[in-house]
Amino acid sequence: LELSYKYNQQALLMGQQLHLPKLIASLSINLSIFEIAVSNFEAAHAHLRDGAQAAQKNGLTPIVVAAVMFYGFLVMLRDDRTRGLTIIGAARQHSAFNVDHEQNMLQMMERQQLELGMIESELAQGQILEFDQLVKELLET
Repeated sequence: LELSYKYNQQALLMGQQLHLPKLIASLSINLSIFEIAVSNFEAAHAHLRDGAQAAQKNGLTPIVVAAVMFYGFLVMLRDDRTRGLTIIGAARQHSAFNVDHEQNMLQMMERQQLELGMIESELAQGQILEFDQLVKELLET
């Protein structure tokens, strides 16, 4: 895990030097996942914000969706399970949510010992949230 984290950090620096927004956005999201895994929530939030910002500026909607999804996990683990699951549900209902997102979501749920069937109603509440407002919330907090 530590070696992979260092590799992602180095690759992110290279992406920043070469001005590669997709790489910057993707690697920032990857780093947030590592930080979430070790409960370093402030660093995770910073990486998610950086990734979402780079993705949004460059029209990389699937990466923005991933950032919002992982932001939901962050909110869930930090302080508000129901709101976090609702945010995940909002990302899940976005038209850019794809198979990779689904796989990442299921892996994170497994790590948190959550069964999809047990939380489906909380995820379904995501339909009441405005996705663009969630992106704004992520970027501004």
